[in-house]
Amino acid sequence: IGRIGRADNDLVIVYMDKLMKLKDDESFNVRHAFIWACENIATSNPDLFCDKLDIFYEMISDSEDKVRIEAPEMFRVIGKTRPNCVKHYLKKLEYFAENDENRIVRIHSAGAIRITNDGYGADLTSCSKNLYDYNTDTTNCTGTDWLFNIEDQWLLTPVSTSDRVAWYVTS
Repeated sequence: IGRIGRADNDLVIVYMDKLMKLKDDESFNVRHAFIWACENIATSNPDLFCDKLDIFYEMISDSEDKVRIEAPEMFRVIGKTRPNCVKHYLKKLEYFAENDENRIVRIHSAGAIRITNDGYGADLTSCSKNLYDYNTDTTNCTGTDWLFNIEDQWLLTPVSTSDRVAWYVTS
């Protein structure tokens, strides 16, 4: 369901309530797969999960390491394009990044903080420019996109509307 939703969220919207119930499944493999599916859908449809991040925050404290390791990745995925959704959780993620006994949970939590807090994402709701326009037209991206703060580095966001093209660059 995750990869289908990544390609076309209209195909999975009707299953979202059922999907979200999997967070409480008794099998840690199902809870782990639930996070993966949500990450895939959130890659191209982050707005579906902005109001559900409490679920993933709670899952960082799951009884199984596999689930705990994957849960912070939802914050990284959402933080790339909707940093404002994740900012509320940064202090909480910082605790896990500094104190969790599992090294991977610490790494994934720190990665979610970095991409959100350090501005390595772009708020695509206010900044949607073609690459060739970045040098000439800065009217709606200044302050919301890290490309204006760091030279010679690019974050290429996959094309979510195509099942055949990952990136499309014109010049």
